[in-house]
Amino acid sequence: MINVDSRGALDHENVSLKAYITQGSSDIDKDDNAPEGLEVCYGRPNVFDLVEEAVRDSGNTSLAIVACGPGVMADEARRATVEMLGRGHGRVEYFEESFNW
Repeated sequence: MINVDSRGALDHENVSLKAYITQGSSDIDKDDNAPEGLEVCYGRPNVFDLVEEAVRDSGNTSLAIVACGPGVMADEARRATVEMLGRGHGRVEYFEESFNW
């Protein structure tokens, strides 16, 4: 079920969200009422590859990398962002939100 607060953002054509289900059953289907901008994936994401793909797809536009998750995932996102900056992609910014249960 998609949080109602998220629906407005996801209804815009320039916003997309990949939600990773890392535990539990993989036979959960996407909510039929979910916005088009939502992609549900199963298993752990390859954070470095996702950041690299986002930077490549962004071209010369600004890109914000936002990490909120376990420490290892945030470390991977930060490392990938630094790597992209080192490759000359200067319009990339990194933001980290705290995460705990």
